[in-house]
Amino acid sequence: MGVTQRRIREREARVALILDAALRVFTSRGLHDGTMEEIAEEAELGKATLYYYFPSKETILSTLVEKTIERHFDGIRENAQQATNPLEAASAIIRGFAANYERTPDLFRLFYMALISKTEDVAPAVRAFGRYHREWRKSLQEDVRDALKGTGISPEILVSFTGTHVHGINLLALSGRDLKALVEDAISAVGALLGASSRGKP
Repeated sequence: MGVTQRRIREREARVALILDAALRVFTSRGLHDGTMEEIAEEAELGKATLYYYFPSKETILSTLVEKTIERHFDGIRENAQQATNPLEAASAIIRGFAANYERTPDLFRLFYMALISKTEDVAPAVRAFGRYHREWRKSLQEDVRDALKGTGISPEILVSFTGTHVHGINLLALSGRDLKALVEDAISAVGALLGASSRGKP
């Protein structure tokens, strides 16, 4: 491994260490009360090192929210593209989001904390979420378009509808509800509604 590659890997490892520490601080202390000093201490780094990688708490929050979005959609597009009908498409989206939540629940906890926060230091993170979410949602709509041909169901409506279910699932899971049961209930509900929609077509 060359010097340049080693430095890149060292930098990536240091950034990951800081973000993991920040996630622990924010989810335990809150987005407003968690401080750069606490993040540096949690990461076992000096404050100067922390500020070298992240000049402010706002930049850490924005990076964590962007990381949440990446994790949120990880692998879902590939599965959605394989769907051959609306229920398969909806199931791929719901199961994919739930699996990603299960891998990193604290990231999703932070994500919801950021969305409901009223403080200015969180505003850049919320804007980052909105930007990334719109881009991913449009991509996902294209991914399910073939599965919906001839059904009268628009990709925009299916993605929006299942996305609403996903947020509800995540919030209920954060409150202690069984994730697997929530997923199965959501898929059954979507399947019933899709069936009713199909029967109601002229």
